[in-house]
Amino acid sequence: MAYKQFVKDQVREAFIGGLSLSSAAARFGVPYDTARRWKEAARKAGDRWDSLVLANKMADSNENNLAQQTLDQFLTIYHETLKDIQNDPDMSNQDKVKLLASLANTYRDVTRTACKVDPTSWELALAMDVTKSFMRFVKEHYPEKIKDVLSIHHEFSRTIAEQYGKK
Repeated sequence: MAYKQFVKDQVREAFIGGLSLSSAAARFGVPYDTARRWKEAARKAGDRWDSLVLANKMADSNENNLAQQTLDQFLTIYHETLKDIQNDPDMSNQDKVKLLASLANTYRDVTRTACKVDPTSWELALAMDVTKSFMRFVKEHYPEKIKDVLSIHHEFSRTIAEQYGKK
């Protein structure tokens, strides 16, 4: 059975929005194998649905990303450890210096690792977040224009995916 592009787009958007491929297909009355073929054809054409799922999750995250969460948690512990070292009356200055040097090395390693994130995914996540913010802005401030903006949103999302998802 031939499906209209609109149905393919709906399955794609539902999958990118967080549904499993089988759930997205079922929602729009499409067999799973058909949706799987669409996804594979899209991948071969450069439209990586799985990357968009990841980018969408990162864009939706209240915490910026896992690396940022890890870094935030590390920095909290880092500052607590600094206070503990400074306030420990039983620790010699020589031991404090050794611990501080070790802590500084750990800090360097953790921050370096946190920055080694796939830049393509982060750029795409930022672009998607800006797009979502724009849609919220239009909905709040120009509700009479939302239908017009929605009519071009899907194609613009594809442009964003092409521009930032293929680096």
